[in-house]
Amino acid sequence: MCVAEILVAAGVGAKTAGIIGGVTNAAFTIGGGLMDARAQNQQADYNAAVARNNALQAQYSAQYEEERSRDEARRRLSSQFASRSGITPDGAPLEVLGAAAAEAELDAQAIRYGGASRARAAQQQGDAIVARQRSAAGKAVLGGATGAFKALGSSIS
Repeated sequence: MCVAEILVAAGVGAKTAGIIGGVTNAAFTIGGGLMDARAQNQQADYNAAVARNNALQAQYSAQYEEERSRDEARRRLSSQFASRSGITPDGAPLEVLGAAAAEAELDAQAIRYGGASRARAAQQQGDAIVARQRSAAGKAVLGGATGAFKALGSSIS
């Protein structure tokens, strides 16, 4: 039994009961839209936090890999230098070691760049999800208000 029928049964005029029922229905419709919008915003906040965590994880992972790459390069260069004992620090062997050190540094920088790129991608993905959910929340409020006005309009006519 709807609100209008209950009011009519209680002795309230049909037109008044219809208006009161329409207002009640409108209030519930708006409330539902607001609750939906709140849930959408909470989901957006959660997704933003997940995106920030993913971005941080990508950065930390890249920092670790970069350090590991540099440590490995230091060990490799030390081993190469030690195997050429007795040579003077000039000439072709030194150039080879210098080239190897430069190559190792480029590898480390590539790891850093890759991590920064993954972090940016994770953050941008999170921002896009948040924007979509905020838009959906706005639509929920608008839908609730539209439904309320329709309900109110049909109860008055």
